[in-house]
Amino acid sequence: MTIEAISGIDQLRLPTVAGAYYAFVRYEGNRKSVDLCEDLLTKAKVAVVPGSFFGAGGEGHFRISFAVEDAVLIDGLKRLKGFFSK
Repeated sequence: MTIEAISGIDQLRLPTVAGAYYAFVRYEGNRKSVDLCEDLLTKAKVAVVPGSFFGAGGEGHFRISFAVEDAVLIDGLKRLKGFFSK
């Protein structure tokens, strides 16, 4: 469900994830991951972790956990899509 939803957002790229409760999502553009994640939190009410927190190679990514109830995850993915659709 999560992989399909993220794959449906044009500005995001996600490598195949196997056996994990999180995804490391690459986004288009040159915004710093901290700035993007702050905007996601304040504007879309979606909490994700900046990729830069995982080292310099993580810039341009964010980490999303899907270890939550399905209803929470579905709502968050809809908000994420809405944010990137603007």
